[in-house]
Amino acid sequence: ALSPYGGSAGAAGVVKREEVGAVNWVACRQCGRVARPNVLMFEDTKWVENEKEEKLYKRWVRRAMVAMKTGAKVVVLEGGAGKRVPTVRDNSNRLAKQGAALIRINLDFPNVPAGGRDRLSVRGGVRDTLLAIDAAATRLMQSTPLQRAS
Repeated sequence: ALSPYGGSAGAAGVVKREEVGAVNWVACRQCGRVARPNVLMFEDTKWVENEKEEKLYKRWVRRAMVAMKTGAKVVVLEGGAGKRVPTVRDNSNRLAKQGAALIRINLDFPNVPAGGRDRLSVRGGVRDTLLAIDAAATRLMQSTPLQRAS
């Protein structure tokens, strides 16, 4: 069987890392094979719908919209969403149009839509970028005394 990841899949639909050059993909801790991403692919016969996750996401979006209408700040941190399947980017852009801040991290397509002031485009790998942000925040927290509200 042909895998959506570019290699040939065995009877269980499992692909070996070396077949797809997946050096940075998550691997199964038990067998070492490439773990299946939780993404609906084209002609995906192995997709398992997760209604609970879908409901939680929709609930989060509704709450974010309500929060923005009451003046709360919502930040969408999007990492690694490309242009081939634009669903994630479309959702992020929609929330940004409603007033959410948008931080987009992507090696190839980091650009955020024009028209908003709270948008940040970061060209880089998600893991490396988040580690750098964490390190910078840690240094900042260690060098700056925190002010506590009384």
